[in-house]
Amino acid sequence: MKKYINILLVTMVVSACSLAPKYEQPKMDLPDSWEHLDTTGQKYDGRLWWQRFNDATLNTLVEEGLQNNQNLLVAVARLEQMRASWGVERAGMFPTLSTTVGASIGQQSKQIYGSNKVTDQYQISVGLNYEIDFWGKMYNLSEVAKAQYLTAEANREIVRLELISNIITSYFNIITLERQFDFINETLTAIQKQLTIRQQELQYGVITLSDLKQMEAQVASLETTKAQLDSALIEARSSLLLLLGRSPREMLTKKLSFPDATIDFTRDYEVSPGLPSNILLRRPDIYQAEQAIRGANANIGVARSLYFPSISLNAVVGVLSKDINRVFAPDTFTWNAGVTSNAPLFAGGKIIYQNRIAKAAQKEAIAQYQLAVQNAYKDVISSLSQLQQTKIALESALTENNAYKETFMLTEQQFNAGQVNYFQYLSILQSYIASQERLLIAQKNRVLAVVASYKSLGGDWEDPKYKKTDKDDTPSSMFNNATQDIKEGIKDTKE
Repeated sequence: MKKYINILLVTMVVSACSLAPKYEQPKMDLPDSWEHLDTTGQKYDGRLWWQRFNDATLNTLVEEGLQNNQNLLVAVARLEQMRASWGVERAGMFPTLSTTVGASIGQQSKQIYGSNKVTDQYQISVGLNYEIDFWGKMYNLSEVAKAQYLTAEANREIVRLELISNIITSYFNIITLERQFDFINETLTAIQKQLTIRQQELQYGVITLSDLKQMEAQVASLETTKAQLDSALIEARSSLLLLLGRSPREMLTKKLSFPDATIDFTRDYEVSPGLPSNILLRRPDIYQAEQAIRGANANIGVARSLYFPSISLNAVVGVLSKDINRVFAPDTFTWNAGVTSNAPLFAGGKIIYQNRIAKAAQKEAIAQYQLAVQNAYKDVISSLSQLQQTKIALESALTENNAYKETFMLTEQQFNAGQVNYFQYLSILQSYIASQERLLIAQKNRVLAVVASYKSLGGDWEDPKYKKTDKDDTPSSMFNNATQDIKEGIKDTKE
């Protein structure tokens, strides 16, 4: 018996002869440097990149979202499914052991045995079934499942990166809207005080009715802007609560506000992109597309194996007795072993078309990979350009706003002293309000450009370079796996 077991183990080791094509990364014409950027010696570091804004509130929000966001939890659950599916396919590479316990009662044929005697029969046996993987079908099915698992892992990272970016964007949107709201509210309060004074001056003929109506129109315009900002804040806060995974009750009752946010919008947040070629190791979507090619290659191996016969070993060892009290007697021992082969003779072209499908799927995966690389470089080029442009725009907006602020303060003094009319005062006020709005938006766009740059460069993703750590596919672990199957089955039944 030991001799046959050794032969079986050797067969398991040498049986897999994969018919899948060898994986080769598609060759592409990639740039050596980013245009207008000196990346000599630069190394990209995206670890915990959101913490570089030095805002404790933001860090807390990101951590909360990573714990509770439902989209991310869906991606994690899907990853667990793919991990288990890989385990299912990997298990198919090894023998299956099963036990049979049976008792039967029946009547023998009178014609054959000369009587209608009713007999009992008791049987306990252990059976083994193993399909020898000569053509690598089982191995390639496992490789397909492995690629699907790694694809799901990359998808989880894509969802995670998108979640972090959306939380940061929503947070900065709320801060910007709150600052716009506060500025408009302060301006409105000041104008309303002016309006009360001018209403009294109208009675004494100091100002004209036309000047008063212009001031009333400005107050109404500011109130409209305030209402619009308030509505936008409600939408932005609800969006952030959804990203954080808060309950519907909290969405209705919780009011997020960040008056003490420590984010410094005037700081120059630089991003070092590193060398262009390294983007292939930093984008989870590119890694995902690469795994799709590996899976398609393995699927070709599965399709090719269908041309060849499948060979299975099977054996049964047990006891068989007519007397339940002598089930384990020495003379009740039975065994049998055999080899079966199943070879395709005619399938109406089904196998041919399955191979064509597999090859076409490989071509599609390669094209999708190349498209993913092209889109990745487009994203990076666009985000780096936006990073430079928003820096220039912020500097200009800051200069403009300082100039209008000084002009407005001077004009307000002159207006109170009666040196300029209300039309001049109102014109400068409107320009100052517009410049303040442009400054706040420019500040927000600047930090969002930083977010977009980190996102386009893959965030803190790193190519995992998958290293096999599971030992479920070794013969020595087969008994442990069987025991675990029994325990899980009992647990599931109780639940």
